[in-house]
Amino acid sequence: MFNKKIFLIFFFAFLIRLIALNQSLWLDEAVTANVVKNLGLSQIISKFSPTDFHPPLYYLFMKLWTNVFGYSEIALRMPSVLFSLMTGWVVYLIGGIWAATFFLFNPLIVYYSQEARMYMMATFFLTISLYYFLKNRNQALFGLFISLAFLTFYGSIFLIISFSI
Repeated sequence: MFNKKIFLIFFFAFLIRLIALNQSLWLDEAVTANVVKNLGLSQIISKFSPTDFHPPLYYLFMKLWTNVFGYSEIALRMPSVLFSLMTGWVVYLIGGIWAATFFLFNPLIVYYSQEARMYMMATFFLTISLYYFLKNRNQALFGLFISLAFLTFYGSIFLIISFSI
């Protein structure tokens, strides 16, 4: 059954993320835009990734995304908005409505969900891997999402190490 409370929480969380989404790109976001606009998929892996601090999965995803939705500030930031909302849904599945509410309206989460960077994508992959670790004990899906997290953001290694311990 459709839960009106959950719908309202996610609806307002979405609206909050739209505030100032079209502001000018800052330096790191401009790097994202430049890479996905001017390099092909193979060039992202062969030329850009070896010189960058981050793995290539986010840039490859954004290359495909911008081929469909364009390079505006809103188009570049919308994946982070969507990944943060999907993460909120997984948090809801793990911890219930209060956990999702605290996550979705956390100012730091809202801030990072408005950036054209890989942080919300990595957060989604790490959270869904946590879900499979805690709830389903599905090793294949856990391994898939933890690997995707690492290919999105090298800092994911800290949660990966925690899972290993």
